[in-house]
Amino acid sequence: MKQKSRFRQLIICCAFLLLSTLSFAQIPPQSNNPKALKKYNEALVALEDNRSAEGIALLGNALQIDSNFIDAYLSLAGALGNTKQYKKAVTVYERARLKDSIYFTPYLLPYSINLAGLGQFEEALAAIKKFLTLADLSGRSLKAAQYRQKTYAFALSTAQKNKNTGYVFAPKNLGDSVNSSSSEYYPSVTVTDDALVFTRRTGNAREDFMLSGISSKDSFNKAAPLDGDINVEPRKGAITVSQDGDWMFFAADIAGAGIGGFDIYKSVYTPTGWSIEENLGDSINTDFWESSPAISPDKRALYFSSTRPGGYGGADLYVSYLKPNGRWTEAVNMGPTINTAGDEMAPFIHADNQTLYFTSDGLPGYGGSDLFVLKKLSNGKWGTPENMGYPINTIENEGSLAVAADGYTAYYASDREDSRGGLDIYSFTLPAHARPFKTIYVKGVVTDLISKKGLPANLELTDNASGTLINKVQTDELGNYFITLPEGKDYTFTVNRKGYLFYSSAYALSGAAPDSTYVKNIALEPIKLASSFVFTQVLFENNSFALLPPSLPELNKLVQILEENPSMHIQISGHTDNVGDKEYNQELSQNRAKEVCNYLQDRGVSPKRLTYQEIHETVERYAGSFFEQGMRKDDIAIVQLPNVVELPMVYLALSKLGVICSPVPMQYGAYEITSIIDETNPKAFISIQTFNGNSHAEKFSTIFNNGELTFSLGSIDGFIDLHQYQPSEQSFNDQQSYADDNPASANDIFTICWTSGTTGTPKGVPRSHNLWLPMAKAAAFVSETEEGDTLLNPFPMINMASIGGFLFNWLLCKGKLIQHHPFDLNVFLAQITDEKVKYTIAPPAIMNMLLNNPAILDQQDFSSLRSIGCGGAPLSEWMVESFQNKYNLTVQNIFGSNEGATLLSSRNEIEDPNLRAKYFPRFGVEGLDWSNPVSKLVRTKLVDVETNEEIQESSRPGELLISGATVFDGYWNAPDANAEVFDDEGYFRTGDLFEISPEETQQKYYKFCGRCKDLIIRGGMNISPEELDNLLSSHPKLLEVAVTGYEDEILGEKVGVVAVLAKGETISLEDIIDYLKAKEIAKYKLPEDLRIIDALPKNPVGKVLRRELKELFS
Repeated sequence: MKQKSRFRQLIICCAFLLLSTLSFAQIPPQSNNPKALKKYNEALVALEDNRSAEGIALLGNALQIDSNFIDAYLSLAGALGNTKQYKKAVTVYERARLKDSIYFTPYLLPYSINLAGLGQFEEALAAIKKFLTLADLSGRSLKAAQYRQKTYAFALSTAQKNKNTGYVFAPKNLGDSVNSSSSEYYPSVTVTDDALVFTRRTGNAREDFMLSGISSKDSFNKAAPLDGDINVEPRKGAITVSQDGDWMFFAADIAGAGIGGFDIYKSVYTPTGWSIEENLGDSINTDFWESSPAISPDKRALYFSSTRPGGYGGADLYVSYLKPNGRWTEAVNMGPTINTAGDEMAPFIHADNQTLYFTSDGLPGYGGSDLFVLKKLSNGKWGTPENMGYPINTIENEGSLAVAADGYTAYYASDREDSRGGLDIYSFTLPAHARPFKTIYVKGVVTDLISKKGLPANLELTDNASGTLINKVQTDELGNYFITLPEGKDYTFTVNRKGYLFYSSAYALSGAAPDSTYVKNIALEPIKLASSFVFTQVLFENNSFALLPPSLPELNKLVQILEENPSMHIQISGHTDNVGDKEYNQELSQNRAKEVCNYLQDRGVSPKRLTYQEIHETVERYAGSFFEQGMRKDDIAIVQLPNVVELPMVYLALSKLGVICSPVPMQYGAYEITSIIDETNPKAFISIQTFNGNSHAEKFSTIFNNGELTFSLGSIDGFIDLHQYQPSEQSFNDQQSYADDNPASANDIFTICWTSGTTGTPKGVPRSHNLWLPMAKAAAFVSETEEGDTLLNPFPMINMASIGGFLFNWLLCKGKLIQHHPFDLNVFLAQITDEKVKYTIAPPAIMNMLLNNPAILDQQDFSSLRSIGCGGAPLSEWMVESFQNKYNLTVQNIFGSNEGATLLSSRNEIEDPNLRAKYFPRFGVEGLDWSNPVSKLVRTKLVDVETNEEIQESSRPGELLISGATVFDGYWNAPDANAEVFDDEGYFRTGDLFEISPEETQQKYYKFCGRCKDLIIRGGMNISPEELDNLLSSHPKLLEVAVTGYEDEILGEKVGVVAVLAKGETISLEDIIDYLKAKEIAKYKLPEDLRIIDALPKNPVGKVLRRELKELFS
């Protein structure tokens, strides 16, 4: 098969190096004896024809005739080395050196290689150093010598690390039951060490799969072909068997069944033998070479080697994961720590599921392909590969390795002296540093507690000490499972199945003997009202409410249960022992319960799923608290809260009192908050105790020093804890009396939001209830919201998108509001599915990323979604069309600002997804009628940026101006700014460039061109950076991209591209130019510089900060 041919090419290259050193001296053979010369020339012909034994004999004859024939010595040494007779080769080289040390000097390179073949690396290094002192070395000789010097130095360094171990490498041939006169290779063993599966070459182009039962460690049954039709296909190999013996994976080149030559196939064991092979499909196989499969013991991860493009060199290691639906995820490159510019092949994952073996000729080693061992770290990620060292690795190419479950016995193929013919399979004992974790076995059955019937379920086993997930196993249809685990650890078993109570149990196995088997049967209790369960592994420090690491697996599973059962309500209570004071124990119990609640909340689970009645009661309590502390109508409260469930209730409570709410991003620090204090003279500051695990509100305690009220969600010195504060009954009566005397109006200011600050200090944008309501109705139209719908808000509730799009929209539809922030993609996708969300929004970068990762999308269920809003940056036609056609998901194009600029492109207005991606309805233009209610409430127009002339023709960029019921009345306390942003007719200057769509669209639409100040003017030509952003967003190598202008003395500005690369990709400016040329854009728009960065700079609401991009080109 292909892997074998790759190795053969390397061996031939090595042979050529050993035999071609004669060309170094460019001197005819040194002998005056015609008979000796004749034998010598006949020997060279024989060696050229790969008749090594004959050639060696003829060279011996030549030396018998002329014992001073130095060239014959040197050629004989080379031939002996090529046949791995290193000891004899070194002896002959040294004889030649004694004859003429000067003439011998150019042969120090092959001499050193043979010394290394004997493991004499110190002598080999000395020889190669002397060789490198020679003058006039050819480039090829110099490169070869430097490579060998590097490998010898590596060998000595590795030997120093592993010295005094007493390890003896003594491979043992498995004997005639396994090996034959043909070649046997690619061994694989089952987890119970009772069967060996391997490949036997039975013809020039034929490989058969063989099975040998293992009756004891040193006793193997006579090998026979595998049952079934699995051996019908001749061109196959690289076999591996799942460690329970039920699945087989292999590589094959099957006519009509493959995607591209050698692909990976799967076969399943049946009562009649192995099933017909199944191609694993295009998530794993490509047009290129795939081989060397290795399946993890839990059968959830498939490791393999592939030469597909996009890797780090020749053949790279990849991994794919089995999804619950039985399909495999898109294969992922295992990264540059493992893969190199060379070839990585032959992976084998041990029964511990923590140790991977593979070969590489690119990682530091002894020369050629070496065997490496790779182990998982305590965080579950792979560590750094370790060379297995000499004498397991040599100067030759090492092949595949399989390791028995006992962690001591390894199997590999070699053509050692006692081979029955070609490659034979040998066993040997692994050195201590290369051994996997010792394993134990756990088996059992999962059943229904009531019916006693077996239940298919997912089991997870977590290391109690580190909290790391060690193994995840799917039972069979009857609930049976079998697991291998590293020994010496204690574990938590967790089982989660919809409709059943969470199961968790600690299992102390740290004292279990290796290779022993334990039985763990699990009965799941169906969920019913008032069901209860005890967390056996939620542990705290003594006399403390600090959670200990072993607690995390159970709490993380509780997070999953609440996500999978959204209607579930839970009550958490803590307990202590009976030692100590009763009141102290009660307080400690409550604090422990609170700590669990905080842990859940930090991971996106609200401690409450609130009914409208509960919301009403909380709003009343908050309003009473604010009023009792002195807040009154038209006071201003700065609110800095993440998207916790309390946030909407804080807004509603402030609204009830007529207090102006000024929400600010969580990212704002003391500098930004101080400027807002100066602008608003606030009465109060409302924040949260902790955010992302860090103290938050108390950071601002020193800047509120003018008597402002400070509130927090959580207890902080100097702050009023809204969780705990209870207003008096009298305060509610006083509040009602005050409201009667100071009635609220829909024209009262409800919020002061803040601009993103792209042009300087953020400016306050006041909006009344009457300004918010049209926005909410427009959002409801786009989202197609119906009464009772579930809305998912992933954006911070501080601006137009979330307050108008979700807070007001939720109140109008009387539905359910799901809060989400900071953004977590996995949680976001799970919420859509589990909460049956009808509408949400996401930025274009996330939508593009999802389409570039179909393995993620294919696992999602979007059936509940009517549509998804997207805005903040231009949308790619490719993205909108792909979601529509591939996933039946409508993407609505949204443009808006806090000031009230509103253009909404929904499927009700523009059905074609390509048109919807790039155009917006021209709301408020005479003669154009649209169904969105906001279109009747506004007026819009485009004007020339320089002359203010109104634009009526197509494809001419101009600034968008808007007036009407959605537009604010002016910035807070900013008369100079207001004079600039409103024209004489009261239109608001948005600062955004649009153009009217072409005649063929009846000029019905606007197309976004960019920000006025972002516009790039190159040699007098206007270039929209957003247009180029949009074109480049679909480039497969780019994760994110943004275009900006940078200064140029001649042209004024040039176009620069700033890109974030997809994982494992590289790109050049020429690549980007070629991509844009294929789009047939004007030449003057082509970029002239490129910067690669890790992440685009963005403001708190996700807009790219182009002013910072410009600095990259200065």
